[in-house]
Amino acid sequence: MKDKDGLTPKQARFCLEYLKDFNGLQSAIRAGYSSRCAKETASELLTNPNIRAVVERGQARIAKKVELD
Repeated sequence: MKDKDGLTPKQARFCLEYLKDFNGLQSAIRAGYSSRCAKETASELLTNPNIRAVVERGQARIAKKVELD
């Protein structure tokens, strides 16, 4: 099942985790992906256009919140 952004629940969780510290490896692990292939998974996830769009929107919200426009 996908959300309004076209992401699975695990992908959406990855986005939230990635916006915490911008660490793909740790974000993939925290989102529930296998730690054995988390680095590769994170790399693949970050090339997904839907995930990139969600991450970019999140980064823009963070920047606006801390007034770094």
